[in-house]
Amino acid sequence: MSKTKNRGKRSVLSQSNEIKAAVPKVIEAAEQMGYPIDKMAVAGGSAGHALAMIYAYRDAAEAPVPVVLTFGAVGPASFYQEDWGIYGLDQSDEACAGMFSVMAGVEITPEEIRDGSYLEKVKPISASMWIRENSAPSVVAYGTHDKVQPYLASLRLKPHWRKMVWIFSILRCPTPVTVFRMTVRFLISGWLRWKNTSPDICLWLNNGRTNWPCGIYR
Repeated sequence: MSKTKNRGKRSVLSQSNEIKAAVPKVIEAAEQMGYPIDKMAVAGGSAGHALAMIYAYRDAAEAPVPVVLTFGAVGPASFYQEDWGIYGLDQSDEACAGMFSVMAGVEITPEEIRDGSYLEKVKPISASMWIRENSAPSVVAYGTHDKVQPYLASLRLKPHWRKMVWIFSILRCPTPVTVFRMTVRFLISGWLRWKNTSPDICLWLNNGRTNWPCGIYR
């Protein structure tokens, strides 16, 4: 089936599953090229950050090598109706059901929104629901005035703060974004030195909207 015909079926869930299937192939290809990998980090920005967290928390147990770090910025970490007020989803069960259905790749009805059963359907794409005691340490960054990724959704990560470095920034114009990115990279570098560890490979999942780096880093 062509990409054009398949495009309508894409979702956060389908993309996360594609990444899960692709990572072993990346590790295998790296080894064939003379780069043996025995640990990795996974990262991204915006949508890519959401996917990075899902892999690090939900799928790391099945990863071909240990995931020792995840980092990124402004990735939706949870899908609770009351957190998505910037889109008015907290005021409309119908609108919430529609948007979350697209995200989750499954049908969610307004009735399921009202009775709370929708949470089980969004769990596969809700990174915050998968954090465990042995989950990889994380560096996360969010904008307190973000109008695209709801800040309230990021707070679902806070109960796990002992395993995370938090960066909060008020992003109101393009200029601070550059500083924001540089700060994230600086803190990640410092964290790795402090922990005296460095992953063999870092997969950066691009969000498709900005010029953040995308690729494999060593």
